[in-house]
Parts: sequence; structure tokens; C-alpha cells
Amino acid sequence: MEPVGLAVGVVGLAGLFSSCLEAVEKVDSYKNFGRDSRSLATQFDTDKHRFEQWGRAVGFKKGKLSDSHHPALDDAQTLAIVHKLLASIQDFCSGADDTFYQQTTPADGNFLKDSLVPARQASLHHGAPMASKWRKAAWALSGKTKRTGHVQTFAGLVQYLYNAVPPDDEKGTLPGYGARNYDSAHPHAETKRDLRAWLGCPSPNDLYDDSIQKRLNGTCEWILKRDDVRDWLAPNVSTDASSVLWINGPAGFGKTILCARLVEILSSSIQTPVAHFFLSSKFEGRDDPFLALRSWIAEVIFGNQAALDIVCKRRLAQHEQIATRSTIVRLFREVNQTVPFCTFVLDGLDECTWLGDNRNSSDSVTRFLNDLRQAIANTTARILVVSRSESEIRQGLSLFPGFIEYTISPEDVHTDNITYSRSIVNNKLPNKEEMTRLSLSQRMADRCNGQFQWLKMQEEVLRKGRNKKQLEKDIDETPAGLDRLYDRNWERIEKLRHEERTRAVSLLRWAAFALRPLTVCEITEAVLINDDCDDLPLDEMPDSVDDDYIESEILGLCGSLIEVQDSLPESTAGSRKVHLAHFSVKQYLFFKIPSRGAVLFANLNLHASKEAIENTALAKLCLRYISFPRVWDDSITKGKDGLGSSFRDYAAGSWFQHVDISHAKDNTLVDNMNAFFDGHVQTWGSWRQWFDNNETVVPASRLYYASRLGLTGVVRHLLQYCKHDPNENSKSGRSALEVACERGYLEVAQMLLGVGTSVNVTGYGGRTPLYTASMNGNLEVVKLVLDNGADVTITNQYGWTPLNAASDGGHVKVVKLLLSKGAEIAIADEGGWTPVNSAATSGHLEVVKLLLDKGADITTSNNHGWTPVNSAAKSGHVEVVKLLLSKGAEIAIADKDGWTPLNSAARNGHLEIFKLLLDKGADITTSDNEGCTPLNSAAENGHLEVVKLLVDKGADIITGNKNGSTPLFLAAYHGHLEVVKLLLDNGADTKTTTKNGWTPLNAASDGGHLEVVKLLLARGADIAVANKDGCSPLYSAACQGHPEIVKLLLAKGADATFAENKGWTPVHIASLKGYLKLAEVLLEKCQDCVDVQETVGRTALFFAAMRGHSELVRLLVSKKASVNSKDHYNVTPLIAASRNGHESTVKLLLQAENVCIDWKDDRGLTALSWARKSGKIQTIQLLLPKSSVIEIQPSSEDPITGKEVVSYDVDPDWCDVCTAHIPDGKTYYRCEVCYRGDGFAICLECHDVGVKCLDDSHKWLLKEAD
Repeated sequence: MEPVGLAVGVVGLAGLFSSCLEAVEKVDSYKNFGRDSRSLATQFDTDKHRFEQWGRAVGFKKGKLSDSHHPALDDAQTLAIVHKLLASIQDFCSGADDTFYQQTTPADGNFLKDSLVPARQASLHHGAPMASKWRKAAWALSGKTKRTGHVQTFAGLVQYLYNAVPPDDEKGTLPGYGARNYDSAHPHAETKRDLRAWLGCPSPNDLYDDSIQKRLNGTCEWILKRDDVRDWLAPNVSTDASSVLWINGPAGFGKTILCARLVEILSSSIQTPVAHFFLSSKFEGRDDPFLALRSWIAEVIFGNQAALDIVCKRRLAQHEQIATRSTIVRLFREVNQTVPFCTFVLDGLDECTWLGDNRNSSDSVTRFLNDLRQAIANTTARILVVSRSESEIRQGLSLFPGFIEYTISPEDVHTDNITYSRSIVNNKLPNKEEMTRLSLSQRMADRCNGQFQWLKMQEEVLRKGRNKKQLEKDIDETPAGLDRLYDRNWERIEKLRHEERTRAVSLLRWAAFALRPLTVCEITEAVLINDDCDDLPLDEMPDSVDDDYIESEILGLCGSLIEVQDSLPESTAGSRKVHLAHFSVKQYLFFKIPSRGAVLFANLNLHASKEAIENTALAKLCLRYISFPRVWDDSITKGKDGLGSSFRDYAAGSWFQHVDISHAKDNTLVDNMNAFFDGHVQTWGSWRQWFDNNETVVPASRLYYASRLGLTGVVRHLLQYCKHDPNENSKSGRSALEVACERGYLEVAQMLLGVGTSVNVTGYGGRTPLYTASMNGNLEVVKLVLDNGADVTITNQYGWTPLNAASDGGHVKVVKLLLSKGAEIAIADEGGWTPVNSAATSGHLEVVKLLLDKGADITTSNNHGWTPVNSAAKSGHVEVVKLLLSKGAEIAIADKDGWTPLNSAARNGHLEIFKLLLDKGADITTSDNEGCTPLNSAAENGHLEVVKLLVDKGADIITGNKNGSTPLFLAAYHGHLEVVKLLLDNGADTKTTTKNGWTPLNAASDGGHLEVVKLLLARGADIAVANKDGCSPLYSAACQGHPEIVKLLLAKGADATFAENKGWTPVHIASLKGYLKLAEVLLEKCQDCVDVQETVGRTALFFAAMRGHSELVRLLVSKKASVNSKDHYNVTPLIAASRNGHESTVKLLLQAENVCIDWKDDRGLTALSWARKSGKIQTIQLLLPKSSVIEIQPSSEDPITGKEVVSYDVDPDWCDVCTAHIPDGKTYYRCEVCYRGDGFAICLECHDVGVKCLDDSHKWLLKEAD
């Protein structure tokens, strides 16, 4: 960008930031998030505050960008990205952009990809995570989940602003550290949340922890005596070991608890990563086995730096809101290729609802096992699967090389059966003699045939009032085997009155076939829906949902076939979840629950058919429910449990997920869907608003929603019989054709084009149907729209062509088709990214080959100077790098920051690429614009093997970057122990300092890296060297709250009395920040530190009192700290505590011996005066009886100054005289001389009453409000 254009952009950015502030302020979080989401409201308010802080820190003031703004904003590409981020925030908070709120539902199959801001544009150079989050998350279709998505999206946008332009006070820019602040070794919590969200990790549950807790001592140990299993579990894993172990057994044999025990054993016995996933029908969304891969990846990456780097880079290279299945499978393979000997454990594969479905389908257990096998092929990964013995699972696992199987027998678990049986009997019959209990438990164990679930279901017959003979008879008469036990429960149900029997069957149907476990309130409404209802029968609702209701109307009807469990520790009765007692109950019900008046014959091959029949029935019930007007009338909702609309979120978001509604065969369901969409159902508008996330957006056409959901029959109905205009509302950005092409609905797209839909209609962000189909690799749809005249040259609003989108996604067949239709190979987007650069960055080798064969230019760089080889090297795509080098790619060309491919590979730890580049003659001495060499970058990021290679090649380990940060300093600061050790072994100097005087020891102490500190001390690091601010290693460790490092440094002779430039000792900073344990350590070593005064004359007790750290005050007083010490302005600790309203601290100080209560500071105010000024009633009540000075009672007006009561809340920004809180953006005065340039600030009130600086000759400088 030319200088003039850049200046205009900067000015415009200031106006946009002001608009964002206004939009953010209009969001009333407590109103928008509701009473049940106060924590979300608090999080939103916190992120709103962070957003405001970021703006001030980078230079936005009074609607303008100051001349001293952050230098990163002078970079054209950074400016463009910040502009787009701010625009997204403005849209998010204003709700003005209709399409900003487009949703993705779990039924989508392939989650909606966000092509609005491609990964190329959304990736700042050198790793700052900027991808996606350009519009809202893929919204889950339930109220609180959607609100959570809102908050997380806003938080992500704010965090990416911090990543794009880090404020100068960020930790990454500590003195001597240098400009780069991305620390992938310690990812920000928001980064972790973002990665988990992008990976699509399922919500955590307690199944593993519960299984560990439920396991009785001594049980499950038998498995360790089975040779094959014991050998497989052994920690001395080798490449020759079998990759897959399958432990199977009948239902009810305690396999889940056994699996949890095996995870426990593996985690404690081997040093390599162990990740587990427990698939259970009892938890929402846990019927998809591919969720295991998503969860496994997350478990590994947060414990392994190399794996984390891989996922972070893939995250930046993809613009999907949630990673697609194919992306996850590729990622899983990459992780296993990078991290050796990972062990993955999967329990409950037999509970997957896909089992028995079409094995050629993409949603089948067979497909999952096939993808899993290919993903771990030729790696050292190992898989443990625990499940029932199902033929589909056996067939899939048998294809794994070295497959081992162990089948659990009743004899294996008999001893455990006895232990469990004794536990049940002892718990239920504590009033019986021990011999009686032993006899009964043995009797139960002998009859259970290995089934723990059978034993559990005996609890209902073990009643304290029965004698031994009666109890033995009850046990003997209990049917053997689970099926016969279930038969007894079913016979009870069949004997119920008709109404009760109907209700019981309905409860079991919903518990068995709902997409997730329903709450008590939800299922209470669900069982009331039938074909005879014209509206929700409110008169059949219970008076209240409590334990009595659950016992009589749910458990009392279904017996032990069903369970009601707490969803949270403090769950109300209505929010508890209704589950089947065991997965085997569902299989049993396949043969019992009537299907439209008939009973399905007991044929295992009909399971899938039965599942489809039941889901069709539930889909119709959900659709009928949302057609009830009362459901949408919130004024009639009953009580705190929300009866009357509890089932609304589930029904509204699930009716189209229960079956393949694109080809629904049930005539009634088809008719009901048509009626719902064609205007015959009056609740359509309410559902549409719900679907659009309840936002004030421009409604799209009915045809759009039908196309979005892939309702082929409904689309046909609307076009042929209702004569809907296919181009209606197309200008809103919500085009029916565009969304159908995006989601790959070929038949829907054919119908829309057949009735005259404009083939080049644009949707959100300027996306055409061809663009969205190309982006998602929908080849047949791409062919269709091209045959209908789609224009391959139309770009989205950021300059991306369909060819660029397809290249970035790796869709080689689509790329080939587009090229054959004349797509231009050299057109770049706004950021300068060409198709070949996009494909290279994403690692799509075949696409890169194709584009090169068609003449793509490998020397063209993007706007920041990145060529395809630099992009591929940075992202770790070794095969792409090899290909580009073979085609003559230049390895010495640097980007605008001076980064060459070698530097990129070093920073990201891509060893194989690094070696490849060295073999091609890359220069290891080349540094970037900040003076960072490849060694600096590798050491900073902890890539030991790269550092080794560089050291062996003679890289300079002494010279630092422009800030003086040497490789040793950077490695020490980030805690990379092995890198530090290697550098020291090769002559790195522990005494070298940065330009700001930071030594490696000071950096490691500040970062809290205990082992690094130990190593540096052992190698002769000077414990007393301070930086230019006077901060010694001891002070740095104390400042960050690292007590173990403080102990170590003190033991090595560090001086606890040594003060930094402002006179602060470690005790001062520990007292200010409230580090109690740390203060105890310091005071134990240095009693003389108690009353040391810093530059303003303040002691540790003053700071502890000022901040209200009452336990620290107690400690300091016990160490004989002077309670009447006075600072430069004659302020005592009591006054400091009183004016800040710290009641407990004031109470402690008043109990101290000889405390002076009525002392007046230089402003003539006592502790009571200050308490009155700040309106702290409790503090006033403590001081009044002790004070001899007559004080006026507090009021809403300050009687001394005549101003409203001043707030003195604790905040990092305070008046250095009276310690009053100086709110962000407020005017104040500062002395630029004192504190050696750090500034000495005072509030307006202190200035107005004539308070002077520490030196009376110093002048106050007015700092205007931002």
C-alpha cells in the first residue's frame, strides 16, 4: 500500500474502532444472556473490557489514532486484517448484518466452511493465529449453547486483535525479550478453547472419572495376568508390537470400568502419550466414533509441543469454522507421524448408533475403522478397543496388521462379580449378619453369569425387612441373564393400565432414540405429544417437577429399565437427565416397542430398519410439537422449570436430524413438512426466528431454509405447487441456490436452476454458488453450475476466485475442472495469494503439482513477500517443499520481515524440511529484520533437534538479536530445559545480557522455570545481576509469584533486601500482589525486610493494607511490622486500607497494638474521613467507635469536597498519592521525572488540592482522557 493509502486506512480504522465501541456498549449482557447465563454475561463483560484496553494500548484515543500508535498498524497487511477483525466485531455486536448469523446444524454432515476470509489472508506472518472467527461460530441449535457460541466468538475476535497487534505491555515484550510474543509452548487459554472448538471436541463428561471411582479395590486386576494383554500393555513398546488390541465381551460384563482401569495403568506405566475416549449412548453427541479422533488429537496436543504446532498450523491454514472429518483424519495421521508411540483407547464402539447401518455409507463403523487403520498405517501408534463382540467391529479390526483379540469370559470376572455382589449386599442389607451377607452375595455372584448389570438390578429385591430365606428365594426366582430380567420389567409394564402403559412405552422410546438424553422436563412434555393434540395439553402437565414426580411418573412406570441422573452437581429435579439403565436395554427394546401398531420380529438384520422407523416417529412428534402455538408463547411457561416450552429447543433443532429428510419416505412426515413450510402452519415465523438464532435479521425466504436443510421434497413442493420465486431475497445474501451448492445438495440445486434461479447470484461476502461448491469440493455441483453458465472469474469480496478456494481446500478434481473451463491460474486475492501459494500453504501436494503443470509461477509472492516454498516450509509440508525445490524454487528469498524458508522451518521445528533446505545450500547465518537467526528461532520455540543440527553446523550461539536476546536467553525465558542444556554444553555464556540488562537467569526466574534456574546456577550464572530497572532474578521471581524459585535463590545467597530502581524489595511486590506463601518464605529469610520503605516511603504492610490482603497483613503484623509507618504524604496503612474499603484489613489493624486511629495525612484526612469519602459503610462502622474525632454521617454527597462519593476500587492503575483508582480513559497528571521515566501519577483531586510530587521542583504534566 502506498503511504497516502496507508494513511487514509489508518484514519478510517480509528472511526471503525469508535463504531465498534458504540456497538459493544449497546450490548446489555445481562439482558441478552438471561438469568441462567450470568457467567456468560461476566465473560462477555470481561472480554469487552479487554477490547477497550487493547484499543487504548495500541493508540486509539477520542476517535483518533494517536501519532504514537503501535508501529504494527503501519504495516499494510496488518492494517487490513485489523480492519476486518473490527468490522466483524461491529457486525457481531450490532446484529445489523443478516447473514452474519447464518447457522450450522449438527445435521450438516460437513460443517459450514467460512470462505469469507481465507486462511491466507487470515494468517499474520510467523504464526500469529488469525484464522476464522470472521463471523459467528457454527451455532449449535440450543439456547445456551448458542449464547456460549456468541461469547466465545467475541472472545476469539478480541484475542486475535491482541495476537495481530500485541500491546507493548504484553509479556512477550518484556525488556530484552524482543518483538515476537507468540509462545506456542504456553498457549493462551483462549487459544486452547479455540483449538478445541475448531477440532469439534465433544463436551467433556465424567464417564472416565466415574468409572475410576466406581471400581472396587482389587477388581479388574485379572486382566494383567492374561499374557497377550500384559505384553501389549508393557511399557517397553517397540515398532514390532501389535498395533491393535481388541478386548470384547458380552453386555453387562463391566467392560467400561475395565477399560478405565487399563487407561489408568497405561497412563502411569508408559511415558508416551495416552488418550482415551468413552463412547456412550448416555451422553449427547457421543454416537459418532469420529469424535474419538477429535478428542484424541486434543489430548495429545496439549501435552506435546510438536503435535500442538501441527494443529496450530493446520488451524491457521484452514478457514473451516469446525474442522471437517477429512481434515481431522489427516491431522490424526500427521500427529502420529510426528509423535511416536501414542496409545489411543476407545470404549463402547458397540454403542454407536451407526452400527449396522449401510457399511458403504460415510457414517458407518466400517468407514470409521477403515479411516482409523489408514491413519495409523506405518506409524508407531497403538489402538485399544473395548466393546461387545459385533461382527462389523470384528471385520473392521481384523484388517489391522498384527491384530490381537481377547474375549472376556464369565470365569475371568467371577472373582470381581463376588466383590461387587458383596458391595451391593453390604450396602442394601447392613442390618444382616455378616455370614448372611456373605451367603447372599455368593448366591448372587453364582447366578449372574458374569453380568455386573444383572447384579446391579438385584438392588430392588434386597429389602431390609426380608429374612434370609425370603431373600434367598427372591434371588433364586430372579431370571438369569439380562434379557430375562428385562422381560420381568416388560411384563410389569404390559400389566399397567392403558394410559400408564402408553406413557411408559413413550418414555422408553424417547430415552432409547432421542439424539441426546432428555431432561425430566423435556421428556415430560415429549410424552404428551400425539396425533390427537391440536396444541400442547397444559392441563396434563404436573403441578411440580420434583423427586416425587420422578419416582412415581417415570421410575415407577419403567422400573429398572430407566435411570434419572444429575446433569450437574446442583441439578434441579427438572434438569436431571433420563437415560436407559444400560445400552443393552436399547437392544432389548428393538424387539418390544410397538412400531405403528406392530412388533418388530427378533431379527438382528432389522435393527437399522427399526432405528429408522423410530426416528421417523420422533421426527413427526417434534414437528408436531413446534406447530403448537402455546409452545412459542413464553407468557404461559410454568414455573422455574419452564414447563410449556422445555422441549422447544430440542424439537426445533432435531426434527430434521432424526431421519434423512432429504429423501423421506413416510407420507405423513412429508405432508407435515410441506404444510410447515408452505404457510399452513402459523408457528413457521416463530421457528424461523428461533432458527436464525433469535436475532433481529432480515428473514430469508422459505425456500432458502428448505434448501439449507436439504429438504428435497419440500423444495419441490414450494417450487411446483406453491410457485415460490427462487430469486426471492437473493439480495440479502441468503440465496437458496448458494446455500444448496455450499452444502452439496445436488438435487436441490438442479431443481432451483431448473426454474430459473440466477446461477451467478451472490451470497454472503460476495460468494457465488460456484465459489461455495468449489470451496467445499462438491464436484458434481460444480459441474452442474458450470454447465448452467456459472462465471469462473467472479470473486468474493476479498478477491478469492473459485479456483483459489478449491486450491486452498485441496479439491484436485474441482481444480482440474475449473482450469478446463478457463479459470485464470495467476489471479491473486487482496492479500496477494495465488492458487498455488494457497495450495502450498495448506499442503495439498496433488493440487500444487497440477497447478505447476499448468504453468503456475512459483516465484510470485503474496503482499507480505511469502512465496509458495516459504509458505510450505512454514506450514511443515515436506513433500510440497521437495516438489517446489525440484522445480527451481529460490530458497534465499526472504519476506518483508526478512524470513527465509530456513528461518520459517527452524521456528516451527520442521526438522525434515530444515535438513532438506540445508542440503540445498540454505545459509544458517541469515537473520531476519529483528536480527533473529534460525538458531534464535529454534531455541526460542524449543525445537531441540533443529538446535542440535544448527550447533553441529557451526551456528553462532553467542550473538543475540537486535534486542540482545541470545539463543540461551530465549530458551531460558521459555523454559526449554534440554535446549538450554545443549547450548551451555556448547559454550553459551550465562552472563550475556540483553540491551535492557536481562540475563538468562533473570528470564528463567521471571518465567517460573525452576529446572532451568537450577541448571543455570549450576553452570555459574550470577545470582545478583539486575536488569536496567534494577530487577534481580529474586525480584523477578517474586514479582511473578514463583515461591519455589524464590526459595532456591535465597538458598543460593540471593539478597532479599536488594531493591529495584523504585526502592521496591521482593517483599514489597509480594505484599502488593498478595503472594502469602512467597512473603512467608522471604520474611523467614529476612526479618529486616519488614519495615523497609520504598521511594515514596511505603512499607510492605502499606501495600498489603492498600490492596486488602488481610492474611498478609496478619503475617506482617505478627512479624512486628510498624502499623503507624507513614509514607511521603503521611499516609498510614490504616488510612490506605480505610480509603479503599477493605473491611477485614481495617479490623485487623484496629486490633494491632498502639495503632494510631485519628492520624491525619497531608490532606488533613483521617482513616474515617477517607472511609466516608469512599462510601464504605462497614468500614465507617468499624472506625466510628474507635475515633475521637467527630465525623458527619456519610451521605451520597461528600461533605468535604461537595462531590459525589469517590470509588477507590482495587485496580492496577491508581493515584500514587491517595491510591485512588484512576479509571481507564480518565484525565490525570503525571510526573515524567520520578520513578526513572515510569511516571508518577496523581488523580485530579489530589492535584486540585495542591499535592506536590516527591520533589517539589517537578512539574505535573496533564494527561488528557483517551
